[in-house]
Amino acid sequence: QSVQPFRNKLDHCWFGPDHAKAPFTRATADDFDKRLATACNLTQQLVRTVSSDTATETRAHVAGDEARCFLNLSNHPLETWSEAQLRAARALKFGEPRDLDGGMPIVPPEASTEEVARLASHLADRAVELHAAGAHVAGDFSLTHALVLELQARAIRCYAATTSRQSTERLREDGTVERTSIFEFVSWREYSDALS
Repeated sequence: QSVQPFRNKLDHCWFGPDHAKAPFTRATADDFDKRLATACNLTQQLVRTVSSDTATETRAHVAGDEARCFLNLSNHPLETWSEAQLRAARALKFGEPRDLDGGMPIVPPEASTEEVARLASHLADRAVELHAAGAHVAGDFSLTHALVLELQARAIRCYAATTSRQSTERLREDGTVERTSIFEFVSWREYSDALS
């Protein structure tokens, strides 16, 4: 119902007794475009809301709960995670944490937006194949953004690791300062749904 008035105008090329009441100008076309985009976004949000729980449950039913996982999509392999981080990941109840086979790909600095989007789509498809119900997503900012959107569209919940930093400084003999930082895991923070 939210998109039907727009579809009718498009199907009938703005002709007909009802559609011709508003003249077809640049302003009405821009308004039409904005209202159509809003209607489509609301429809997509409804579909995501309705399907997110059922899609996760369906994958879990098909694969079996033991096959579900919390997929690590970052440049920090599980072997570098603290016991507290692993424990907190298991507490999310998405399954056992696991790394992406082969690790996360490096995003070349010259990669285009379209190339990053294709990579994100490919990684999200792999996450589905691995029965990921949740994912830790971190790394290149543009890939992280695109990947979170792709994963959420596939009903996979996405999280960032929050940390506290403890820094120490030491004055070297040559007068320079050496700074050492230790990052300590604090919690998992879920990425908000872009359409919420």
